[in-house]
Amino acid sequence: FSATIPGQPTGTLAAFRVAALDKSSPTKVSYYPPDLPVHECLVRWGEVFQPGSFGTVRFYMTDTNLNFWANRERMANDNVPVTIVYGNDREVYLGGGRYSGSPYHQGYDSPIGSPCDYDFEVPPDDLLLGANELHISWPGNGGDDPTGQNEQTGYWILNKLGVQANYRRYVNVFVNGAHRGFILED
Repeated sequence: FSATIPGQPTGTLAAFRVAALDKSSPTKVSYYPPDLPVHECLVRWGEVFQPGSFGTVRFYMTDTNLNFWANRERMANDNVPVTIVYGNDREVYLGGGRYSGSPYHQGYDSPIGSPCDYDFEVPPDDLLLGANELHISWPGNGGDDPTGQNEQTGYWILNKLGVQANYRRYVNVFVNGAHRGFILED
């Protein structure tokens, strides 16, 4: 199916499933993902290449899952099925995502709407950078840092003082082709 997002480049999102058949009698079939339609493998054509040295993270979800995510309880801890593409060549199927936040930060309206932070999980047998979770945040407190440098500078100062501090990388984030902010952090 085609997915067009107003104000964003047009792209095509396709769902697929892989079937493997053996030659035994009777023939046995194995599917990936095994629980269709709960999980689907997604691929998208027409993505914009992000030049520069910052990483790129892309998340794909069907319209059904995007609408479910946008209309459900903001503090829900259960994941919505997503496909995660890290960089230009690392796909993680059967991932799950949800809003990351607190009762004090719930002004978001959709994964592609107002600024929001994300938590993603990947299957335990398909770790991403050695971890089963990925946290994506807008710089500052709810995206209130237009420079994207305040927290990074604070962490750098703490590290120089020998104090343990977070390490956050800048990343370009796209959700179904929609570019999220000028820069985010993972």
